[in-house]
Order: sequence, then structure tokens, then C-alpha cells
Amino acid sequence: MENLKFTVRMIAAFLDMSVAQLARTAGIDEQHLRGVARGDVKMTGEDLLKLAAVSGIPTDRIFFGDDING
Repeated sequence: MENLKFTVRMIAAFLDMSVAQLARTAGIDEQHLRGVARGDVKMTGEDLLKLAAVSGIPTDRIFFGDDING
């Protein structure tokens, strides 16, 4: 369990939110976060810190793409 990584979609599901709700709650532009979730846009350090703060998930457990296995 210590190697578990969370994608944007997994964080949203963990918090029982949509990606749009997660974006609003974290103060991240919705289109940007959707792009991050699709792997089209890179996550910024600021995004990472905001997602960690909202979710309680440590930054080293947040995955920066759309496919953990790919």
C-alpha cells in the first residue's frame, strides 16, 4: 500500500467529487485540471500542493498523468 499513487480522477473519486468539483474546491482552473487528468497538460507544483491540501494525500503519492501503469 505504501507505493499507492493517486491520479486526479482517483483523488476526485476519493473525495466523492467530480473533477470539476475538485478543481473548484482546490482553486484550480477546471479546464487545466481536466487537461491534467487526460495527460494533455502538465501538473504544476502549485497544482500539486493544492491537491494535496484539499485531499490530505501527500504530494509524493499524487501521480502526474492519466495512466499509472503506462
